[in-house]
Amino acid sequence: MIASDIQLKIKRARTHIDEFRKKASNIRDGYCVIKPEEDQERKMTVMRINITPKAPDELRLIAGDALFNMRAALDYVVTHAVLSNPPHAPTRSNQFPIAQDAKSFRQIESRQLAGVSDEVRVILERLQPYHRGNEPLGILSKLHNPDKHRQLNLTAVVADSSHLQAFGGASPFSLVSDIPLCDGGIFGNIGIPWDLPEEFASVRTKSMNSRMEGECTQFVGFSDLFDPDEEEDGFEAAEDTLESILKYIERKVLPAVLPHLK
Repeated sequence: MIASDIQLKIKRARTHIDEFRKKASNIRDGYCVIKPEEDQERKMTVMRINITPKAPDELRLIAGDALFNMRAALDYVVTHAVLSNPPHAPTRSNQFPIAQDAKSFRQIESRQLAGVSDEVRVILERLQPYHRGNEPLGILSKLHNPDKHRQLNLTAVVADSSHLQAFGGASPFSLVSDIPLCDGGIFGNIGIPWDLPEEFASVRTKSMNSRMEGECTQFVGFSDLFDPDEEEDGFEAAEDTLESILKYIERKVLPAVLPHLK
């Protein structure tokens, strides 16, 4: 039954990812406003990014369910490995290890892989995220642990194509950009210090009277995986992140381990 249970968890994760993708598409068209804000922590005037509509809470729940089922499928693999190595029996400590370095793996191996054969232990070590090509496991661990133990992963709306009109400067102008803009982030990751010399005080005054706004396209991403104040390439839609984890499990983990189990 364990082998079929693994596939059931994989199929359930697929269902959640498809549902996430469908619901996320409903907020593809958005509106972006960038306006000045007094940042008390930085003691600066910054241009804060606000994108609507926001990602609905339902998406966080769906993503959490997908992550849970993928993690459960991996844990079932270890249970299957123990049952395939009699007379050992599974314990509550058994789970699929995900370590960030070789030292950490050695520290958790004896407990999480109790009853697993040496042959399978070697395979599982080779699948660890500190080996190149196994990064999806590290991402799964990073996303699933906060979801399971602290709070649901927050999703941030990111504009990946924007057509903004600027107001408040010497003359209005249009800005067409494919630079990702994270909701809640600081435009350009720059600010104007409050303690500017008097001769530059007008710079801050002008910034307080300026704004940019306009239509944008957007996608939902995992805020755990990027800094909203950094404008950089590499932001990924959450459904694509989930998809890459699932494909890694289906195409690399299961084919590597299951043939060695009874």
